[in-house]
Amino acid sequence: MIEPSWTTSASRCEFEGSRCLNYVTGHLYEKKLGEILIAAKVIRLEQAAKQLLSAQPAADGQVERVRPRILIVEDHPVNMELMVALLERGGYEIYTCGDGREVMGQAKAHRPDLILLDINLPHIDGLTLARLLRDDPETSAVTIVAVSAYSVTGDEERICRAGCDGFIPKPIDTKSFLQTISTFLDRGTAR
Repeated sequence: MIEPSWTTSASRCEFEGSRCLNYVTGHLYEKKLGEILIAAKVIRLEQAAKQLLSAQPAADGQVERVRPRILIVEDHPVNMELMVALLERGGYEIYTCGDGREVMGQAKAHRPDLILLDINLPHIDGLTLARLLRDDPETSAVTIVAVSAYSVTGDEERICRAGCDGFIPKPIDTKSFLQTISTFLDRGTAR
């Protein structure tokens, strides 16, 4: 039997030339490529995780992030739990906020790469929050994705005009949710 050889970097592992994009979080992940199920030895993944999670300061003194940070702004507990469970499975660093009045403070404190923003929130609606986030120099570059059950003609245009980078309808499609998040994160890093 041929011993698989793994090499790791901040977000990549290579197996005999085939690439799997993963964030190593200390869990053993298996990837199915075609009909072959590939699993790394736990010891090698643990070593890679230790290296990656001991983030070294970059040349400019900033600590390089290993996992993307996502702030979920959702007032409905069931929707919040679903998004948290899916994103944890994807290896993201997650922060939550159930009250629109706390969003600006949370965004500045945690500096997320992406904000999932419910549109229908108590006290302050999501579109107003998107405008406030875009107008503040500390949060203006974050990727904002609206999440809403309300979808009528013109909603997506209104959402984009408010400063959101995209829209995910509720109920959330659990099969494509992580891929959708990954696509929005990739677009955000391309800015």
